[in-house]
Amino acid sequence: MTTYRKPVSNTWWLESKPYFFFVIREFTSLFVAGYCLFLLVFIAKAGDSQEAYATLILSLKSPISMVLHLISFTFILYHAITWFNLTPKIIPECVNRRGSLSQLGGCLPDNLLAHIRRLKCQNQMNLSCGCCFLLVA
Repeated sequence: MTTYRKPVSNTWWLESKPYFFFVIREFTSLFVAGYCLFLLVFIAKAGDSQEAYATLILSLKSPISMVLHLISFTFILYHAITWFNLTPKIIPECVNRRGSLSQLGGCLPDNLLAHIRRLKCQNQMNLSCGCCFLLVA
């Protein structure tokens, strides 16, 4: 016996404002990773030779590079702001679970297990289990 799964459109995240901002935040992580790679290349070129470093600095002054950096900065700023807005929502959950803020490091394995349970629950589309707060909210 197979279970029925309601078909989900490719634009499900456009139907709700919180879903939209969630997907945009996840998309901005690509820019964070890309800029990290850029910084690694920059450090490698700085250590190669004076000529390679000078060529890289000259290429960074181009208008295309400036526009890419401005776009990356905007997305990275959005990512950072949403990250710091999310932190106060997580800390009370950890403090309540462990009893004190000094034991906050012990909350990380529990959070990992909670995320695994949520993913399993979301895959099964079981809204009654209570761990699917993302689907209900």
